Amino acid sequence: MKKELEEAVNSVLVQSKFKNVELVVRESKQDTSVLLLNKSKAKLGLIGLTEQRTIHAFTIDVYKWRWADEEGFTFDQIIDDLTSEIFTEVRLHELVYKLS
Repeated sequence: MKKELEEAVNSVLVQSKFKNVELVVRESKQDTSVLLLNKSKAKLGLIGLTEQRTIHAFTIDVYKWRWADEEGFTFDQIIDDLTSEIFTEVRLHELVYKLS
């Protein structure tokens, strides 16, 4: 995992411990993004590192993603056509609160 992304993830995980929120972390193969899952609340977040090495955090509307998948949208179509409906950008320090 790239240094900037690792620092961002660690920051969120420290916050989650203080808030008593258990998050499952899944790294991407590209080493530029991480999914954070709160299983008990069925909430999903994403932290990504851009080519300019800036960090962005998002919440993911799991129900809209599931709907799009069931309707036959491909992964690329979801990303290209439904991003504004499924992903909501949040400040990194707010991500834990959005996932709790």
